[in-house]
Amino acid sequence: KAEVVTVETEDYEIAVNEPVADSLSIELSWNVEGCEKAWIYYGTSLDNIKIYASSTTGSYTLDRLQSNVTYYIQIQYLIDGVYVTDTEIFTVSTTVDDKFNVVAEATEDGINVDWAELEGAEKYWVEIETDEKNYIYATTDTEFFAPVIAENCTVSVKGYIDNRVVNYYSVEI
Repeated sequence: KAEVVTVETEDYEIAVNEPVADSLSIELSWNVEGCEKAWIYYGTSLDNIKIYASSTTGSYTLDRLQSNVTYYIQIQYLIDGVYVTDTEIFTVSTTVDDKFNVVAEATEDGINVDWAELEGAEKYWVEIETDEKNYIYATTDTEFFAPVIAENCTVSVKGYIDNRVVNYYSVEI
């Protein structure tokens, strides 16, 4: 049975590369001798870290991140039957275009959502989170009407280029 060991970050270094402008993803890499597999966990506090993925290649791209948010990453390595955990803290700071701001307005018939075009975007996903249900719509336009009648909901728009989220913006209504 494998054991869990916590080590200092200077023993096993997680490289967190700076995100590319207008990108909400970060490439993680590690070079740990004897590592058979690594599990990547992340969250916005040490209390809410959840498993995200696993890798056998020594690198992984975290995507769907939000700008100007501090993230906590833990990578758990399997080395010769022993699980070794490493923690890194970083803040995603990207140059997200302010023109991508989402404007959402609730009407008696539903929700109108508008945003400026994200250069190079192939599609957008509009997500509406209510207390009862989440709604997801795909569109290539920069405006959308959702026949959802809800108060106190969150409306998010994600822009996609090459099937990857490159910009994300949410607004509460």
